[in-house]
Amino acid sequence: MSSGCHGNKVKALSRMIQRLSTTNLLTNAATAAGFATFIITGNKILMEFGILASLSILAAYVLTLVLCTDYFQLPFQHRNSRHIKHLESGPVLHLINRVVNIVSHKRTVIYIFTVLIVIIGIAGVTRLKSAGKIVDDIARRDPIYRDLSFIEEHFKGVMPFEFQWIQRRKEV
Repeated sequence: MSSGCHGNKVKALSRMIQRLSTTNLLTNAATAAGFATFIITGNKILMEFGILASLSILAAYVLTLVLCTDYFQLPFQHRNSRHIKHLESGPVLHLINRVVNIVSHKRTVIYIFTVLIVIIGIAGVTRLKSAGKIVDDIARRDPIYRDLSFIEEHFKGVMPFEFQWIQRRKEV
């Protein structure tokens, strides 16, 4: 066995749950919060999707905790060191050791890299241009496409009609 192994299955499972459950919770909570933003859109379909997706992701967290814990408590054949030796060598271990070294000893480099990525992202976002049209997703042979094209051509766009309809609907 490698250093730090105690051979106690229950203790190992307990440590795994303690260390990974918080990370797993934060990951699932952030994802659920992202989908929950659809709830404030006002669109009924998106609101329902946001509620369902958020609850499903949180349920997946609970299921992960319960099922993984149960799975690892099943009796497995004990593996000796030659069965797991491949996990302690090779390119994956080298990569993990490099990442741990960078995170542990090169914080300044990480901060600089992160700031550069954010600056590049902001520069990229400022260059985005909206070029979509309402009729882009409709087949050219569809009668709705022809009607929308007619309105767009003769009335300088379709959007003003939609905004007027929404405005009238809110007033009623």
